[in-house]
Amino acid sequence: MVEYKADFVMLKPKNMAKATRRANETDARVPVPASDWKFATCDTGANAFPGTPSPTSVCLKDGFDPAYLYELVYVAKDPKVMGVGLAALRDTVSFFRSKAADSIGTPNPLAGRIQYTLGQGTSQSGNAMKTFLHLGFNQALDGGKVFDGVFAHVAARQTHINTRFAVPGGGGGLRTDHTAFGQTAPRGLDKDYMDDISGRQGGVMKRCAATSTCPKFFLGLSGTEFWQLQGSPVLTDANGTKDLAQPDNARIYYYASTQHGGAGGTASIGYAPTRATYPTGTVVHFNDTFRALFLNLEDWVVRGTLPPASQVPKVADGTLVRPEALAFPAMKGLTWAVGGVQTAIPDFSYRGLYNNFPLFDFGPQYVPQDESGIATILPPRNLGRDYAIMVPQVDASTGLTRTGIRSVEARAPLGTSIEFNYVATPGITDLANLTGSYIPFHKTRAARLAAGDARPSLEELYGTQEGYVAAVTEAANTLVAQRLLLQRDADGQIARAKATVVLP
Repeated sequence: MVEYKADFVMLKPKNMAKATRRANETDARVPVPASDWKFATCDTGANAFPGTPSPTSVCLKDGFDPAYLYELVYVAKDPKVMGVGLAALRDTVSFFRSKAADSIGTPNPLAGRIQYTLGQGTSQSGNAMKTFLHLGFNQALDGGKVFDGVFAHVAARQTHINTRFAVPGGGGGLRTDHTAFGQTAPRGLDKDYMDDISGRQGGVMKRCAATSTCPKFFLGLSGTEFWQLQGSPVLTDANGTKDLAQPDNARIYYYASTQHGGAGGTASIGYAPTRATYPTGTVVHFNDTFRALFLNLEDWVVRGTLPPASQVPKVADGTLVRPEALAFPAMKGLTWAVGGVQTAIPDFSYRGLYNNFPLFDFGPQYVPQDESGIATILPPRNLGRDYAIMVPQVDASTGLTRTGIRSVEARAPLGTSIEFNYVATPGITDLANLTGSYIPFHKTRAARLAAGDARPSLEELYGTQEGYVAAVTEAANTLVAQRLLLQRDADGQIARAKATVVLP
């Protein structure tokens, strides 16, 4: 049997708890009979169900089927005050930065030694940094700033932390319950952001702008943030018809042709045909870019040196479009080594899957623009209006995205790094979670023409190994000049290109 561990303690009477299941979130909820599930731990053998009663576990007769999304709504007690974590971060940083001693006289070991503070978070911790700023916690209790600079890296969303029974986590997939994690309303960065879908007003900077406590702010976005984590509303109006103007204290950087994380490079690519349709990972990465940008943020805070301008796709120039508008080139006739055996990669087929963004009503005590309060309508009521999801347009020749910060691996590519992948499990239609895909170029023009692949071959792109090294060198030097790559990382890129034989 399979059991589910609950986060909260159930209150009686049991008949207030209702379990349902559905294959996809958009399907109607089908009730699971009360006789088929229990608040219990599943035992083994003949007594597997109904199991041993437990207030924190659920046991389902015949087990949970991974083809379904299960939902349990029940009355609970003793919620933790999760939002206190934001106050703890505020007060801890403020103490070390500006106090001589704490309230009981313990000396601050860093007193007088901190001139500036930078806050940085990646993925979920980056979402938390945005929430910290949005809810006004960058104002210390004495009225001063907590952080002078903040870098929210691969962080399109916010953290669901200031709600009764908050669950500060969650990713995003097509078959994932959108009500279970922190993104109930989009918001631009500017204090005057207007949400035309819900009619609400106010962006991430609204509170700090009112108290003059806004930091210098960097937001970094990979491709995953557009496809799975509902990131485009930070760049456009709610209907996806026009680009937003960003506040002067903010920069947004899109890392072109990347997934949510990973080492990058061809060595990072894996292929398990039973799990994902295409080889998993992206050769293009943002690790080098992040290091350069972080130093740019430090220079902006400490020395007043303006950082590089925001680099993002835009509606106005056609580089940010609806998913159905993408035009990938044909990618065909390639193999990948799986367990030492060359295995055929399916010809690339674009299915147009992306994570949508519906508007929900959680009840009058919930404040969706702040992701705060008490949800009194559960499951929430779908109001039948969706926010527009936009994605970066791709190049019709290479399949790589056309704009943003294009790292060395995107400027001198060995194949197409795609910002999404598909689950290969039969009967499940979904994006592989937080994962991109990689389809290499053919080596020669003859091979790619024979396969029907529309992309250029390595031979056509570079001619020789020396041509490839020259392309990498030019790309690295250009990025250094733009302050988007550190010289030491550029030297490493060039050395790796010389050591990696891609053409005779």
